[in-house]
Amino acid sequence: MDMSFMSKFLVQGRDASRVLNHLSANQVDGESGRITYTQWLNERGTIEADLTVTKLDDQHFMVVASDTAHGHSLARLRRHCEGAHAFATDVTGAWAQINIQGRARVNCCSR
Repeated sequence: MDMSFMSKFLVQGRDASRVLNHLSANQVDGESGRITYTQWLNERGTIEADLTVTKLDDQHFMVVASDTAHGHSLARLRRHCEGAHAFATDVTGAWAQINIQGRARVNCCSR
């Protein structure tokens, strides 16, 4: 499914993981290549954004949020980057997104 309309933000810098962990309800600083589904909550504990964070490497992350939350999510992210060595770049128009969904079926047997 073509999901290129989704909001996509590249977050980079030595404090990127700290900023994203602070914003996110889940731990997003796992192993490289891991995609974490999470929410960003406000001070009252209600949801500000529903998104995924992909750890590309120790200083590079990709955040994917809904297209309707584009401006709000980017502004919130950039506010939290202030004073940190972390930078958020809107790459929505530059990156496509194709989702493959469905149930995986694994057939294997050992003898």
